[in-house]
Amino acid sequence: MELAALLALSHYPELQNRKVKMVIRDVKGEPVEASFSPFNFIKSRKNKVYKIIIQKGSFMERLDLNRQVAALGHEMAHFVQYDERGYFNTLITLLGYVMSDKKRMRFEKAADKLAIDHMLGPQLLDFSFYTSDQEIRSYMDAKGYEY
Repeated sequence: MELAALLALSHYPELQNRKVKMVIRDVKGEPVEASFSPFNFIKSRKNKVYKIIIQKGSFMERLDLNRQVAALGHEMAHFVQYDERGYFNTLITLLGYVMSDKKRMRFEKAADKLAIDHMLGPQLLDFSFYTSDQEIRSYMDAKGYEY
């Protein structure tokens, strides 16, 4: 999984000098999720800590490399979303995420588009939870990206 994380991270130059940790834990919930340090609000942008938490024994550990890159690239897109929103707006967004399926889907599809904008479209065509292949291809065509 380390290679997949490095490949996904290589698509995000804005995260290159950031603290991005990948943690495999025996936790309940999603098989993979983006998280951040609760102290990020007092840290400068370059000192913020972002985490990708992978559920131990989940399908994530059994995916092929390309699909791992797609999943991790999607999660890294959330880090860019968090940076763009700032800490408090991120908390408000995440509250909406929990309270509304419509807002959750909008947030997740925006992360997919962000991953596509970081040239991970071909990987997302191989593995995406939130955006259909047709939507991915349509977005890539509109942007002039190859797949």
